Amino acid sequence: RDGLGENVFSRDPEACSWCLSGAVRAENSSWSSRRIRRILTEEVGRILAEWNDDPTTTHGDVMALLDRCIARAEEQEGVRV
Repeated sequence: RDGLGENVFSRDPEACSWCLSGAVRAENSSWSSRRIRRILTEEVGRILAEWNDDPTTTHGDVMALLDRCIARAEEQEGVRV
């Protein structure tokens, strides 16, 4: 979203907050965003956007998910994230 709370594309220069999937798309990492989103979805066991938008999902849940995915990717790919 932009500073006014309006939906914008994840790489829009006006973007200042992102859902988890949008943040992955906005990041220019060495991995493809599709691959990262697949790992995240496998970890949560359902559609990533639904998990992200669930009112019971906390910031701590998101950070823990990212930590698990980083560890998994490092183990599977042999790369340090």
